[in-house]
Amino acid sequence: MRTFTFIMFLCLLCSWNGYAAREKGEIMLFPKSERAVAKSEKKYLEFYRNLNKGVLMYEVKFEEKKQWIERPASEMGKLGERSRKAGNGKIEVLKKVRVKTRGKKVVLVGFKKPLATGEIIKVTVKKIGVYERTERGDGDTWAVYQYEE
Repeated sequence: MRTFTFIMFLCLLCSWNGYAAREKGEIMLFPKSERAVAKSEKKYLEFYRNLNKGVLMYEVKFEEKKQWIERPASEMGKLGERSRKAGNGKIEVLKKVRVKTRGKKVVLVGFKKPLATGEIIKVTVKKIGVYERTERGDGDTWAVYQYEE
């Protein structure tokens, strides 16, 4: 019981002094003239985690590829479907598959809906600046997008 109380005390202490904050950084906005002419675009974004200034997300792209998928030979392929024998009573069928690829990290500002880790959303956004991390000196920057309804 003492150990549990001590751990809870440390968690409380860390939250008071700000040690538990995930990322520290600044949003550097583009000039107003540049933000005014920025075009809106639709993007698929995958939730990663919350930041002090917004939401950290991954850009996601979907593409369709043709792949050989293995299945039991008892399941016949549809008419016109290409197939080949794979052995052990199985066949391979050539099908179109939607493949998700994860892109670079971005920060989304102005989005209020709670999201679960890994949830993918399609949103209309406008690029407004750059997020620079200050806690590490690695020079890592992320694009900042403003959420538009």
